[in-house]
Amino acid sequence: MSRTFSDNWYRIADLRLSLRPGVAIRLHHYRGEPWYVLHERAHAGFFRVNAVTYRFLMKLHVTRTIGEIWRQAVDDAPEETPGQEEVFELVIALYRANLVTVVGGVDENKILERAQHKKKSPWRHVFPSCSFLKFPCGIPTVG
Repeated sequence: MSRTFSDNWYRIADLRLSLRPGVAIRLHHYRGEPWYVLHERAHAGFFRVNAVTYRFLMKLHVTRTIGEIWRQAVDDAPEETPGQEEVFELVIALYRANLVTVVGGVDENKILERAQHKKKSPWRHVFPSCSFLKFPCGIPTVG
């Protein structure tokens, strides 16, 4: 069960954000449930959300704060609105996936730097795990 209120809410309540203009959204059905896949080609960001989260996501716009949008959503449909903790986690995940534009509060250059760094070294996550491979050297004999 989701928490309605979050201790982290103050971190995002005054942010104004929206999906990036290049984000494509496609409806997919997984195990009989509708899911929406968000994809932004320029930054290779992918994200999947359920129908309830998608409806909340479509309300995001840079002209209103997340706090204002959440309060309106609670007033309109309290049973369907994600809790503050869910919204906080959603915003963080979308930001990490480079799918949102944030007005005032987050430096857009950091987002661009992260995307460029991600493209420069796609193997940096694979190489460390390869350096510790174990190979059997033979069967030890007992003296």
